[in-house]
Amino acid sequence: MTPLDELFMAETMIDMVEEFADQSSENSWVGVYEASEQIFPTDDTFVFKEVSFSRGLAPVTATTSPSKPYKPLEVKERVGRVYAIKEHVDLPAPLLMMAKGKNVDFPDPEGWLNENLRNLTNRVQRTRNYWAAQSFLAGTVNLHAFPNADLDSPVALVYPIQTASASKSWANPANAIRTQVAELKKTYKRATGFKPATAIASDSVESYITDNTSIAQAVDGVQTLAQRKIENSYLEGGSLMRFGGLDWSFADDYYVTEANEATAAANDSAPATTTDVASDADVVAILPPASRYPDCFAQALGRVFVPNGLITSLAVGRPSELISESRGWYAYLQLLQDPIGLRLHVGWHGCFVHRRRFSAMAYNTTP
Repeated sequence: MTPLDELFMAETMIDMVEEFADQSSENSWVGVYEASEQIFPTDDTFVFKEVSFSRGLAPVTATTSPSKPYKPLEVKERVGRVYAIKEHVDLPAPLLMMAKGKNVDFPDPEGWLNENLRNLTNRVQRTRNYWAAQSFLAGTVNLHAFPNADLDSPVALVYPIQTASASKSWANPANAIRTQVAELKKTYKRATGFKPATAIASDSVESYITDNTSIAQAVDGVQTLAQRKIENSYLEGGSLMRFGGLDWSFADDYYVTEANEATAAANDSAPATTTDVASDADVVAILPPASRYPDCFAQALGRVFVPNGLITSLAVGRPSELISESRGWYAYLQLLQDPIGLRLHVGWHGCFVHRRRFSAMAYNTTP
């Protein structure tokens, strides 16, 4: 079997799109769900459990007294639904078979098919990442309002996040930030029962922290004991990675609209205008420790059916051998006729859910 033959198989293509998705640079937000619990629905709807732990006190009794009864752990069943993010591209046979590879002067159909596969995967991954960002920052995710959405009716998914705002704008370098981080951590813990540990923010918020007067003084060497403790807690190799007891990552994830892509294509001298996936760059997502992601968040991976084996081969034996099942990501080729060509399908079926209420906080740094 040639490399091209192997690439034509759905199993190979699915492995490749999953690898391309992992390699994508647009995964700052969806990476949280990738590290969370996985749900495997049997159809397009699914049930997941939302758990609430008590934060009360157990009674003190005499050693000879019987223990006091308490109610079982509160578990609520929530219903979710799987949605699809998918696209296809048609590759005419002459274009596919005569396409030249990078830096070579001979046909490279495998390379051309591989590049189209990567391109579609990146587009699907950007939509997943956009969805994930809205779930942490907005609370209500309107799938029908997504760029290029194609839904018959409005779909609004509500995520139980908590919201909070800075007491003084972080954009003003003179305003103290460290004490406000301590306050937001207290607010978060009182809503969840555990401390936050991670934060995802934009480059704008990074500049608010690094340009802050008290922090700049610590970096410049004017250090009190308190400033040395602060510096040791969040400065690492000259790059802001840890601050106020939180591990910070700064996302620069974006997308380009179809209109802006068309404008850029018509004007080779200017790059396409980009749009940040976070609609408000001053809002930070405050999250639990990564070890708690499976307890707090989950992604449902929907069932997808794809052609089995080579698209040119017929199934031998049972009719069920014509198709195989995948979960979440999928890709396959469809043979086109008159004119001959291939239709490349790439997509993801799934949904993101929150299993613990208020595990994510949207914190506005510039109220």
